[in-house]
Amino acid sequence: MRLFDYTGQLQSGSTFQGTLEAQSQEHAEQLLAEMGIRVTSLRPAQRFAYVAPLSLDDFLFFNEQVAAMTKAGVPLQEGLRQLAADVGSRKLKRLLLDLADDLAAGAPLEQAVARQKQRFPTSYADVVQAGVRTGDLGGALYGLTAHLRLKSGVRRALLELAAYPLVILCFAFCILSGIMRVIVPTVQATIADSLRMPDWRLVSNILPPYGLPPGPPVSSGIGRAAARIVFAAADVWPTIELILALSLAGMILLVLFTTLPQGRGLREWLLRRIPGIAQIHWSSVLARFAHTSALAAYSGTPLPEMIVAGGAASGSAALLSATRRVADRLARGDSLEQAAGSEADVPALWTCVVSATAPRGDLPAALAELARNYEMRAQQWTSAMRIILGPLLLLIVGAMLGGIVVGVIGACITVINSLM
Repeated sequence: MRLFDYTGQLQSGSTFQGTLEAQSQEHAEQLLAEMGIRVTSLRPAQRFAYVAPLSLDDFLFFNEQVAAMTKAGVPLQEGLRQLAADVGSRKLKRLLLDLADDLAAGAPLEQAVARQKQRFPTSYADVVQAGVRTGDLGGALYGLTAHLRLKSGVRRALLELAAYPLVILCFAFCILSGIMRVIVPTVQATIADSLRMPDWRLVSNILPPYGLPPGPPVSSGIGRAAARIVFAAADVWPTIELILALSLAGMILLVLFTTLPQGRGLREWLLRRIPGIAQIHWSSVLARFAHTSALAAYSGTPLPEMIVAGGAASGSAALLSATRRVADRLARGDSLEQAAGSEADVPALWTCVVSATAPRGDLPAALAELARNYEMRAQQWTSAMRIILGPLLLLIVGAMLGGIVVGVIGACITVINSLM
């Protein structure tokens, strides 16, 4: 497929520019005509046809529009082409046109989405397939949008909480470096000069209990201990800075790696072991799991397939593996309690709800309510983290700066009292 830059005019008279992917220039003119655009300029684009994944905002917009078209009964092929004429994102425009071409060629929606799976979030094709199977594609897509907005809101809340304290922490580190590189050596050199010591690095040796006797009670205790720590840290401060810089670089590389498909397992492992973050992440995962299970239950999907569909749509590799093992045991004739009892990742509450409501025929509604409960739990943990995380980080920063100040002042008081 080739890219073409075009300038066109809509029937309303508005003029705009864009980029279109087509097999040839004639094909591009045909696609633009089908979108109701009168072409005024069309030329090959001097770019490679690299297919990039959608951003979260573009995907949410796409998903909501497809859900609205489905609810309204609009033919997706025509609706996607009309939508492509109005969007400004080139990546989204190309995706809409590719999906419209696949649908025009006779491919079902779930197959067309599966062909473009690299552009979508994990397991989106499974969610679409579950929605088609249940006969409520719009509801499935709206439910996915709600879960993704929850995930986006959690991520944004954590960034907002961490941004202010982290900025302060960066400034504190700069101030700390200035103190350890300039002020502390100056204090050491001044004391060494007053005591006529040949090497200012020996100043820490004058602090009790190894050097001069302690002075009055004001110089004892925390001040002397902090002074010894500050003087010792100043001697190796360049090494400490190097270790901190390497640690920061390692954390950045780790974060970048976890954004790749190969690092999703590691990202999940880390998220499930950070206090507070683990509860938010896992509640969101279980909400998607329960919601997709409810959709599958509405369509009358057998229990083994229902639990696997929920695991695939959850976005968790660990939960997907667990649900597959449960489905295998169910296929061999085990009961749900026996099959899921040995799997820690399959929530016991989900198992209890399925066992209690399936015989009464209330399973779909019960699972939908369970999904809402998991969503509320994730929101509650997010609110709790808003209250705790910010003050905690500020307390850590204050403790670091306070320790340095107490150490420097304590050293001066100790030495002065000892000399007196």
